[in-house]
Amino acid sequence: MAFVHKRLVTVPTLSLKDNEPKFLRIDAPMYTGKQIEEGKEPATLANVTDLDTGEQSTLIVNTVLHGILDEEYPNGAYVGLLFSIERLPKRQGKAYNGFKVFEIEESSDLPLDSIDGDEKKKAKKSVG
Repeated sequence: MAFVHKRLVTVPTLSLKDNEPKFLRIDAPMYTGKQIEEGKEPATLANVTDLDTGEQSTLIVNTVLHGILDEEYPNGAYVGLLFSIERLPKRQGKAYNGFKVFEIEESSDLPLDSIDGDEKKKAKKSVG
């Protein structure tokens, strides 16, 4: 007898780390999670696919990243698009992290000199 997966029931949570870009496809509009702690706002979440691993996960979207995506892609226009998202360290005197967000596209013949830093390492890894 053979079996096939119907749907993924348990989806891991993805939290971005400073200076570690993630290559992601946003699979559905952002949504508000459940109330976990009394007195704290529920987290904003997004269903994403990690483009390096193919793994589906739930991204914890902080206020700054949420604002960037909503401003640049109104009405959920970010859904289905590919992004390189990097959380930046907090700047002195600031209480929040900044973000470097690139909309990206898949290309196997992209010249590597058009990419900077860690993205170049990732491209080399995926190309060859």
